[in-house]
Amino acid sequence: MSEEWPVQAGAFEISELSETPTISGQTPGRVKSRGRANLYEANGPEGLSVILRYEFWETGECDIHLHDRRDAPPRFDRLRHGLRLVVEPCDGDRLVSLRQAQLKNENWSNLFDASEDDLDAGAGAAVRDALMKLGATAIGPRRLVTGQDGRSGGRLCARFPVDCDIVPVAAYVLTRIAPIANGRRA
Repeated sequence: MSEEWPVQAGAFEISELSETPTISGQTPGRVKSRGRANLYEANGPEGLSVILRYEFWETGECDIHLHDRRDAPPRFDRLRHGLRLVVEPCDGDRLVSLRQAQLKNENWSNLFDASEDDLDAGAGAAVRDALMKLGATAIGPRRLVTGQDGRSGGRLCARFPVDCDIVPVAAYVLTRIAPIANGRRA
């Protein structure tokens, strides 16, 4: 899929950076591995500018997290080492869960399941509309989007083609960066 940069996700403009660093560390499955990453810059309200890292591990796993908070407030530090967005395979496509970062106190956040209204309030934008416009093929409860039920069957998720990197990057911005920037509290 050919993606035109920059793209808009709510109040944030996202640009792809040319650097593609090699990485080593722990995958979402907690396996030591190596891989490569794509970097993205997200610029938002009041001069907020952060760098995101979309990691592609040799194990086949993928995830997104904050690479550099730049001058953003310390409450964003939590995103450097936690609350990553795991990108899962899904019958030839990919899938991300749309859990939302919410502040527990001034400098600590956790992930919470969220309704579409909660996602929109935290992002300051219509999350479904933004992700569908960028290439998501389905958004809804996991059981409806994947046909699989289980403990997380009611959790909202977004499905998208394998070659559509902007959907998970925008999902990360709308469910992690924007809610923390907007002071969304648990």
